[in-house]
Amino acid sequence: QEANNLTTIEQSSEVEAGAAVAVDEVAISMRQVQQQERGSPPAGSAINCDASSSHCGNADAADPDHAMLLAAILLTDSVVGRSMPFKADPKSLRSYQLYCHWAMTIIFYVFIVADLLVIVMERPQIPAMAEVPVWIPLLIECSCIGFFAFRIWWYFSITETVQFFRDIKNIVVVVCIALNVIDVFCFLIWFGVSGSADAPVRWFRILRPLYMINFPEGKQIRRAFRNTRKTLVKIATVFILVGFLMAVFALLAMKLFSARASRTLRYPNGAPYFESYLESIWDLYILITTANSPDVMMPSYDANNFYIIFFFVFVVVCNYIFMSIFLAVIYNNYKNYLKSEVRTSVHIKRRLIGRAFDCLKINRVPDLGDVVTKDAWFRLFKTVYPNKNSELAQLFLNVLNGGTNDYLTKAQFTRLPDLLNVGVTELKDRTLLLESCLPTVYNSAPSQLIKFIVRHRFFKYTFDLLIVVNAFLIAFSVNFTEWYFLGAFVLEILLKLYVMGPVAFFRRAWNIFDFVVIFSALIITFFEEVSNERRLEEGTLDIILVLRVVRLLRIFGRIQRFRVILTTIANIRSPLSVYAAIVWVLYYMYGVLGMELFSGRIRAEVYTAQSPKFCYNNALNNSEFYRMRYCSNNFNDPLKAWVTLFELTIVNQWHVITEGFVLVTNKFSRLYFMSFHLICVILVINIFIAFILEAFLLEYNLSASKFESDIEQKIKEMGFSAVSEAILDEEDAEEQFELGSQAASQIRFHIKKRARKSVETLLQQMFEKELFEEELADVGESSNPPDPPARSQRNPTFSEMF
Repeated sequence: QEANNLTTIEQSSEVEAGAAVAVDEVAISMRQVQQQERGSPPAGSAINCDASSSHCGNADAADPDHAMLLAAILLTDSVVGRSMPFKADPKSLRSYQLYCHWAMTIIFYVFIVADLLVIVMERPQIPAMAEVPVWIPLLIECSCIGFFAFRIWWYFSITETVQFFRDIKNIVVVVCIALNVIDVFCFLIWFGVSGSADAPVRWFRILRPLYMINFPEGKQIRRAFRNTRKTLVKIATVFILVGFLMAVFALLAMKLFSARASRTLRYPNGAPYFESYLESIWDLYILITTANSPDVMMPSYDANNFYIIFFFVFVVVCNYIFMSIFLAVIYNNYKNYLKSEVRTSVHIKRRLIGRAFDCLKINRVPDLGDVVTKDAWFRLFKTVYPNKNSELAQLFLNVLNGGTNDYLTKAQFTRLPDLLNVGVTELKDRTLLLESCLPTVYNSAPSQLIKFIVRHRFFKYTFDLLIVVNAFLIAFSVNFTEWYFLGAFVLEILLKLYVMGPVAFFRRAWNIFDFVVIFSALIITFFEEVSNERRLEEGTLDIILVLRVVRLLRIFGRIQRFRVILTTIANIRSPLSVYAAIVWVLYYMYGVLGMELFSGRIRAEVYTAQSPKFCYNNALNNSEFYRMRYCSNNFNDPLKAWVTLFELTIVNQWHVITEGFVLVTNKFSRLYFMSFHLICVILVINIFIAFILEAFLLEYNLSASKFESDIEQKIKEMGFSAVSEAILDEEDAEEQFELGSQAASQIRFHIKKRARKSVETLLQQMFEKELFEEELADVGESSNPPDPPARSQRNPTFSEMF
């Protein structure tokens, strides 16, 4: 394992190799410029420059802006967890910044989504797209190919050639583009010759998700797939054991039941009962999924009650014991692989921030070593966060060095990525439009009373109580109160808009939710009254108002037992999107394959007893598939295919769907459905369960970060706190800011306790205890390193490692 870790770290060191040489070149010149600006160095200090080195140029040739830009990019990459190699000349740096800009990332994902969803317009397309000409989806696909080719060329231009071609994922993208072009040309040739778009097989469609996985923007999805692939190798032993047990039990079942099968044992539909060996294995595999329980055991149980012993032993051994072991093996191996990935990510982050420090450092007295000055830190902060206030930079500086110095050592500077990942809200006092237009009215005594009432916590509690009462009355069909509650809720929104202003009001998701729900109900009700139409019925208002009950989740968030669960759900939103993308990729690939294999073999019908059509396939006559009216479960278009795969994921009755397609094709079709069940249901879902378990344990055991505590303390010391004693809990703090609470300072800060965590941040928090020694070794600044954290239920924070 250690050898593998060393190999991984050696491979990861290539990531920042493109920037390393440029850092060395600009760091020395940057230090010379900084020291010239500050004057001669103190007595006894030494310039860290080798006279014989070609990197030592004179100060006049130095470019401090270049060094600052490079340091800003390295710091940004370490904060967001980006590990893309790049050239470090000024032109390449500016191109790299533009390449990583959020707008370019959004454009990239727009093309990814367009490339994936163009399938709904291709044959076999969904019915709503039946009239779309062939050239429209072809034009969209060609546009996507062009953008992907441009994107990979752009990435090539900012990366060293050797590094670019050494990365397998870049090769995969280039090969995919070439294959995609060939596929399009083959389709055009076929369409030009035959004039029909129905017959040719678009074989590249199943590979379209590879773009999303292998471009640099798909780092998290690529990591999840890589860990899933590694986990699949490790759990092969469990698969082999379960398969061996199924083979043994199938042989035993065939010998137990086949002798009587010819006489009495039959399934209710007359099918043979454990008559052949392969069918016995298939029936027992379905039993492991519980989809055919207790149907599979009832014929033998009716014949002899003692036969239940066979099924009892099989279910206990295979379902409860081995499936639990299967989950444990998945959890353990996936966690180990994920920890290895996070270790590599942390190593890269420390290397990047170390390179940024080398760009900006200057020498002080020998016993102090290299430092980054306060001026350099402020310039760096403004370069990375141009819209942030300088007081926030001073706050971070005080947190890092204790507020006693005007510089940062390397150990302090290395903590920057973790500090910058703490959610700090900056609030500036603002003058509302109404206050600027009518200052006398807005600041009058009645207006001040209104603002005091709206800011008070009991204002919110009052309307939360009204929501509960309104839901209770709706549940018991007390309809005459609807207009009164609607008026009260409209008044609440208007008062908040008066006090907060439109900008602050619509900044919060809950306020947007309330506004949409209430004014939708108001508009619909007004339309009904004016037009005298009752087609929407009185229940429409009830349905819309009941939606506000969702807002009561905030009340549960104030109770500790519920807060852990809700916080976990809030914090795993980003990782959840990664696993949703994995499932989507599997759905997409299996959906395309299913359409190629089964399209047109089963069609939906209007069920009539007089003239049954058997899903337009006589092979389904008297089948359970038809009797249960599953004809709409087919692969005739992408949406039908994905719905069918979703039903297979739920597992219940999946064997009935499988047997329907076996009847219209052959028994080899079972391989398609079994492989989907093994990969998507057993493997991916269990990995997702393992991640949820780890995230829940993290939230349950982890207390507030020491960084957050340090920042809160410094905010109070510097007079930037905007939290008043009237606030009941942390969740209300941000809303109180927006309600305009008074503070002495013009700029105030607050830590978002429930801030959304990135995937990198959450994963590092999961494994920071295991990575303690690696983190400490990376810093390597303290001659007396801190003791490892004591083993307790609370995980250590990053700041405790330094």
